[in-house]
Amino acid sequence: MSAQDELSAVIERVIAVFPRLDVAYLMTGSFASSLHGEFRATNDLDCLAALDRRLVGALLQDLESDFIVDLDQATAALAEGTSSNLTECWAPEA
Repeated sequence: MSAQDELSAVIERVIAVFPRLDVAYLMTGSFASSLHGEFRATNDLDCLAALDRRLVGALLQDLESDFIVDLDQATAALAEGTSSNLTECWAPEA
């Protein structure tokens, strides 16, 4: 699988959760700009999501099998109006 295919699979995994939880979101940052023809060489996805406390736990629970999640950090970030991160769990190919 190419790096682009891997990134696309991660993106699809993350953004699939939002409609299931009825959460409004948008993609921004380097991946979104690349889709619009302005390539930037980073390998991450930036999302803004309209979450509330009730949804943070459900979102992270849905993603915890594929990502490193920290509910306390995410809840604190929501309360403070700051950002939170997800990190993909992966193992290098043998």
